[in-house]
Amino acid sequence: AAGATEERGILSLNKDAEPGDHQLGDLLRSLELVDADALNALLLEARRQRRSLRQLLLAGNYLTLYQMALIEAGNLDGLVLGLVRVIDRLQAGPREAVFRVFDPRRNGEALLRWLAEAEMQDAVRPDEFRQRFAAAAAVCHVNIAATYEVNDLAGRPAVLQEWLTGVAGPDWPALASAPGVWFRLLSQAALALRTAHEAGLVHGALEPSSLVCTPEGVVKLCGLGQPRWLAASPPSDGVEADEAGDLRALGRIAAGWATTGPTAQRKGKARPDALQAVLNRLPGEQGTPYASAAELLEDLDRVSAEAPANATAWERFVREVREQAVDAGWRRSA
Repeated sequence: AAGATEERGILSLNKDAEPGDHQLGDLLRSLELVDADALNALLLEARRQRRSLRQLLLAGNYLTLYQMALIEAGNLDGLVLGLVRVIDRLQAGPREAVFRVFDPRRNGEALLRWLAEAEMQDAVRPDEFRQRFAAAAAVCHVNIAATYEVNDLAGRPAVLQEWLTGVAGPDWPALASAPGVWFRLLSQAALALRTAHEAGLVHGALEPSSLVCTPEGVVKLCGLGQPRWLAASPPSDGVEADEAGDLRALGRIAAGWATTGPTAQRKGKARPDALQAVLNRLPGEQGTPYASAAELLEDLDRVSAEAPANATAWERFVREVREQAVDAGWRRSA
């Protein structure tokens, strides 16, 4: 009887509402996604805002458009993949599907990459996917986006990775060109590469968007363990992935930081010779290329006394990153 009274209260509250609100409310109740009290509160808020229940749920970030589509289709199974709950589908391509998920074991969001069914017909790629990401899962470092685990879902391999919030390299504030800021960014990226290389891994497809700066000013290397055929811009066939290639790519990226923005163009603010010498060696175009990321870090440590602190510039850079920060766990369009 009490339940019937609650239902009558909800219906009488919304007697002038659109039929769609009643239908969606009934669907949410029938799927046991919301109780009567919560639905009542949502309907009240929708009326107050002069919105439909659907609009309220989407605009208020109660549900994503993808979750709403699954619910309206009655596909509750699609809201759960293994042990994680699906928040959004970010990509559904011929090689993999990528999801933003909530992992209750870690009480936080994560990135789930799931190999596509078509790739299971390949004799090599499913095992390569498993093995490369499993190797990345063994690497733990603050400057590397974590790979948590590799599992099978419906017989296809899937990898669960750290969900990042921050700003990816192509969108970094112009202050990245300030010598002291540039030095800190390069040092963190070099630490990430040294850690990966010492674990026997190479990135193989390093590009500006592979580096994300978090709101705390921590640079994170993304994509470690990813098979090269999954990269947004796969390297040319026949080009071997090796440590030297990663360093050359980092050199090109670091050169981009150094030559963009007003700081790089301001007269009288030339980069110290010691830092310029590092920049010249990194791409392997001038002087003796660095043999390893460890050697690069030794060189950076040697010249650190000549790197201006630029403490104010660094604080401003991090503040601007914090203001610009978005969910950067996946940058490709779905």
